[in-house]
Amino acid sequence: MRKSNPNKPENKLENDAGYDDSRPSKSLVKRQMTALQKTGQALADMPMDRLKRSPAGPALLEAIREYQRTRSHEGRRRQLQYIGKVMRNEDGELLEKWIAGETLDQRLDVTRMHAAEQWRDKLIEQPTLLAEFIRAYPVALDTDLHTLIRNARNEKEKNKPPKSARELFKLIKSWVSVPGDPAAPVEGEEEDGLDEGTQE
Repeated sequence: MRKSNPNKPENKLENDAGYDDSRPSKSLVKRQMTALQKTGQALADMPMDRLKRSPAGPALLEAIREYQRTRSHEGRRRQLQYIGKVMRNEDGELLEKWIAGETLDQRLDVTRMHAAEQWRDKLIEQPTLLAEFIRAYPVALDTDLHTLIRNARNEKEKNKPPKSARELFKLIKSWVSVPGDPAAPVEGEEEDGLDEGTQE
């Protein structure tokens, strides 16, 4: 039987076969790499102006910038793998939390945009709803919405560029609230599908 040397520290987590169990398994490393690549993919799909506000380091931002410049499928696949490697030096948990927050902000922004589109279309079609809108958003009293709505109606009737409609949309979007606002248009109503709605 081999005698232990009291002057030599024993290997930590050494099993009977002499292997060091403290090293992560290949499957664990693969799962971690896959998770990093998924996080990297989520970041790479975001506009760079948003990413600049993220906790991502300069090396990761540059890797994502190169990914977004790449057009070939194979080139993007390789760059995404590289992004996963770069992310080993990043705080993955912090980035995931930031992504979750950004995603929520984006959903809320889309919701506000749709609410603004519905209010704009309703006010143009039925200007009498302006009083209801002002009751819901008193800040609108400081703006001459009567003139803006009248001009938007004239533009629509004469098939002119929707300059006033776009301005009306921007104003309403800055006032409308998030989902659950009792003053927002009734959920489930279909939109007109006006082209102006995509030209805010």
